[in-house]
Amino acid sequence: MGRAPCWALTLFVCACNLAAGQELALPDAVEQPPAWLLKDAPYDLARFFTLPPGNQNAAPLYLDALAEFSGEMAVCFPPGEEQDLRFRLVRERNQTLVAVDRTFHDDPKRLRDDALERATAPYQIGFLKLVEAQQRPKCVFVTGIGAAALIPHVQAARQVGRVAALRVRRALDRSAIDAALGDVALVLRLSRDLRPRGYFVNQLVANAIDASVHKDMVLPILAYPALKPEHCDRLLALLTEHETQSIDSFTEGVKAEWITSRVMLNELMHNREELARKMNVPPGAPIIATVTQFVTVMPPGAPQVRRRIGPDLGRLLLQAAETKVTGMTDTDAAPGLAKVGDQTRALLRLDGVPYAERLRTLPDPNKTLAGDDPVLVVRRAIEPATEAFTLSEAKHETTLHALISLVALRRWQLTHPDSTVDLSEAVKAAGLSAVPLDPYDGKPLRTARINGETVVYSVGKDGRDDRGAVDSKNETQPGDLVYSLLPVRNER
Repeated sequence: MGRAPCWALTLFVCACNLAAGQELALPDAVEQPPAWLLKDAPYDLARFFTLPPGNQNAAPLYLDALAEFSGEMAVCFPPGEEQDLRFRLVRERNQTLVAVDRTFHDDPKRLRDDALERATAPYQIGFLKLVEAQQRPKCVFVTGIGAAALIPHVQAARQVGRVAALRVRRALDRSAIDAALGDVALVLRLSRDLRPRGYFVNQLVANAIDASVHKDMVLPILAYPALKPEHCDRLLALLTEHETQSIDSFTEGVKAEWITSRVMLNELMHNREELARKMNVPPGAPIIATVTQFVTVMPPGAPQVRRRIGPDLGRLLLQAAETKVTGMTDTDAAPGLAKVGDQTRALLRLDGVPYAERLRTLPDPNKTLAGDDPVLVVRRAIEPATEAFTLSEAKHETTLHALISLVALRRWQLTHPDSTVDLSEAVKAAGLSAVPLDPYDGKPLRTARINGETVVYSVGKDGRDDRGAVDSKNETQPGDLVYSLLPVRNER
């Protein structure tokens, strides 16, 4: 007999673990918030930390499954032989995946079935484990808290999306559309399971996974020549379930980021040495200036004032503020911390506001956190990219609604091949109650005829209706967000 491939050995090792019911945990996981964090929380923190019963929580099983996709997940296993084996074998299989994934995006016509087989087969046990995890109805990943919290499962989930896109391509090439739809369902569930208690990065990666589902999975399925109306019905069910079952990721991210900043401030006040160790900052070096690379270190003021004082003075001001925060009592820090909480409350009040208005009214940290209080100076330095996060959330929700609309239009094409239709008729025929809303202005999404093709569009972040004629190019310029179907593939 020939030597078994490395991935086959992995299948054997991991099948044994699956049979043993191994459940893992992330490093430094915190199940309940510390008492000091509860005192000044600007929202119901105890509820935020509530976990589902252990036998209902998919997260521990997910960790074992995701270890099949990313070597970073090895930290969830005890140091030793198994940890080393997992890291090494995942790295080997990922090398093949990277090459095929690059071809998939650069020149998909060059992809051959044998290449897809080599790239995706080693992950089969991982997908079986994901299916097993998703038998549990709920999911909350229990992570550490603070800026040094390890979240390897997030990027591992992104890798699942990459493999699944190749699996969908392979399934369609083999006329196995039900298998393709099954992978869509699996990846959508994984995406929304990343969001509870998730930091901005969790939500952004989940958005990226959903964008890949849209571009690399659902649109190719809609272009499948043997597509039937019942396939569209299943896609619509999956996408509407994805929306209704997802939590509000904007508010979830804002809440998690408050924890990060509050924990960092507390550690700076009471345990600076431990914070420096966790952040890999050399002893005696300024922590905040080091980890932020001096970004956002200027005090609030007009742009010309920022230019005049320069980055060196800004760094010195931040270092001075950090020195003052170090050793501060809770009483001394209370006024600044109260303003930090007020800023979070202001962000949470934007929940449900149309995104064009939300972007216009986002609280400016240079105003809400204004002043020379050292707590506020440090907080401004570690301020998360809330505007960029809000833009991502707006585009994510818009893309989901547009995708639902495109599925309804494709379904109409299948059932009424010789007639045109407006979007309201298509969604009604598909069993939907109404045209999905444009998250930017709260009105129904629009359609337009562009170059003889019906497209779905949103007014985008500028809030102006350009009738789909001005494409914002994925929000890189003023204009609308425009979405269209792919041409139906030729039979192979």
